[in-house]
Amino acid sequence: MKRYISALLVLTFAFSAFSQAYKIKVKVNGVSDTTAYLGYYYLNKKYIKDTARVDHNGNVIFTGDKKLDQGMYIILFPSLKMRYFDIIVAKNQKLQFETDTADLYKHMLVKGDKENKAFYEFHKFMLEKNKGIDPWYKWLKKHKNDKDSVKIVRDIITEKNKVIHTYWKDLHKKWEGHILGALAGAMIPIEAPEIKVPDNITNKDSVKQWHSYYYRKKHYFDYINTADDRMIRTPFLYEKIDYYLTKMVMQEPDSVLEEGMKLIDKAEGVAPKIHEILIRYMFNYKQKSRLMNMDKVFVEISKKYYLSGIATWADSSFLVKVKDRVNMMEMNMMGAQAPQLDSLVTIDTMLVSLRYIPNKYVVLVFWAYDCGHCKKRVPELYKAFEGMRKDGIDIQVLAISTGAKMKPWIKFVDDHHMRGWVNAIDAFRKTNFRKKYDVITTPTIYLLDEHRKIIGKRVVVSQIEEIIYRAEGKEIPESLKKAWKKH
Repeated sequence: MKRYISALLVLTFAFSAFSQAYKIKVKVNGVSDTTAYLGYYYLNKKYIKDTARVDHNGNVIFTGDKKLDQGMYIILFPSLKMRYFDIIVAKNQKLQFETDTADLYKHMLVKGDKENKAFYEFHKFMLEKNKGIDPWYKWLKKHKNDKDSVKIVRDIITEKNKVIHTYWKDLHKKWEGHILGALAGAMIPIEAPEIKVPDNITNKDSVKQWHSYYYRKKHYFDYINTADDRMIRTPFLYEKIDYYLTKMVMQEPDSVLEEGMKLIDKAEGVAPKIHEILIRYMFNYKQKSRLMNMDKVFVEISKKYYLSGIATWADSSFLVKVKDRVNMMEMNMMGAQAPQLDSLVTIDTMLVSLRYIPNKYVVLVFWAYDCGHCKKRVPELYKAFEGMRKDGIDIQVLAISTGAKMKPWIKFVDDHHMRGWVNAIDAFRKTNFRKKYDVITTPTIYLLDEHRKIIGKRVVVSQIEEIIYRAEGKEIPESLKKAWKKH
C-alpha cells in the first residue's frame, strides 16, 4: 500500500511539473494584495496573456500548461499606475525575478536565467550611459545657434554613441541565435562609411548624402532577421519594417511592391506567421499611404496573394469583396487611360462626351447637390478653375451630378455661378460612371492630362493646382504654397 501511495505521489508530482509548461515567479517589494498581468508585445501593440494574484509579501506566480510563444513579455501592475517591466521568454520558461517599486528596472534581480540576466545588465548599461549623454542633448537645444560649440558637443555625443553602438554589436554577436541577440541587432544603426568625392564635383554634400542613403538602404537589415517568428513578439520588427517601406524605399508603387515582396518571399516557408503579417501589411499599404498612386500596390498584392489562394486565412466572402475592389480599381489606376464617358446630358440639354472636350487638362468631378461636403468643395474647385484660367492654363472641368433630379442640380449650378464648366448628368444611365471611376463617395475628383491619362486621383483642390502648376513650369502663388502645406 505504501509503495502504491509513493508511486502515486511521484506520478502526481511528475504530472504537475509537466503540466506547468511555463512558470514565472515574481516578487516586487512594496506591492501586496493586488493583481498583476503577464502581457506580451505583438508587433506595435501590447496584449494581456495571463492574470495572477499578488500575495501580501509581493509574490505572484504565472503558470500555464502550454509553452509561451518566444519573445518579449511584460509584467504589469495596475496598482502602480500601470507600470511594468520587460522580460525575455525563450526556451527556458521557468523564470524568477525580484525587484522593488522604487525602480523596477534598476533594482531587478534575475535568478537562474542567463539570458534575462544579460538583458538586465543591458538595461543598467543603457541607464548609466544615458545619464552621461542626456545633458549634452539638453545643452544642444539651448545653444543651437552657437555653431563652434555645437560642433564640439556633437562630436562628444558621437563618441559616446559609438560606445553604446559597440556594446550593442558585441551583445548581438555574443547572443547570436537568441532573442537577446536579435533585440540588440534591431537597435544597431547602419552607418555609411565616409567616401572621398573627387575635387571636380561641385555638389559634394549631395553626393555624400546619396551615398549614405543607398548604403543604409542596402544594409538596413544586416543585423535583424525579418524571417524570425520570435520577433513578432517584440516592439522592433514592425517598427523596422514600417520605417524601411515608408521612409527608406522610394514612395512610388513599383519600388514599394518590389521591396515588400522581397520581405514576403524571404519569410515564405521559414516564418509562416511573419509571412502572413507581411502580406496583410502590404495589402493595407494603400490605406497607410497618403499618396494617390498606391492603388497599384493593393491591386498587385491582392492578385498575387489573395486571389491566387495563398492567403488561406481569407474566407470566401472576403475574397469576393477583394475581387470586386480589384476589378473596380484596375479601370482607374494612376497613369491609366481614363475610361470613356459618352452620352452625358448638359444643363443645356446637349449631348457631351469626355473624348470631345478639347482642353489640355480635364478635371472630372462627380458630385451631388445634396452632399454637405460637395457644397463646400465644389465652389472651391470652381474658384481655383477660374484662377488657373486667368493664369493661362488650358483647363476644363467636366462636372457630373450623381443625382437624378434636374431642378436642384440646375439651381446649385446657378446659385454658385458655375456655368463656365461643362455641367452634365447621366440622364440615360448608360455611362456606368460609378464603376468606371470607383465613385463611392462624393465629391470624387480626377485630373486628366492632354492624352486623357489619369494624373490625379481622388485629389483635393490644392493638389490639382500643384500638379498643374508644376507640370506647366509656372510660378506658384504664395497663397497656393500655404494651402499645399496643409495636405
